[in-house]
Amino acid sequence: GLGEMYVTHPDFRARYDAHDVRLAEFLRDAMAIYATRELTVAES
Repeated sequence: GLGEMYVTHPDFRARYDAHDVRLAEFLRDAMAIYATRELTVAES
């Protein structure tokens, strides 16, 4: 997904690495957590 592209695509990676070398992974993980918590349909 998009978060994984932030980590693997060289252009995105360079943009985030310029701020902090851990930022791309942080964003990927945060997006996955948000999607799981907020976008998953609850079982009834």
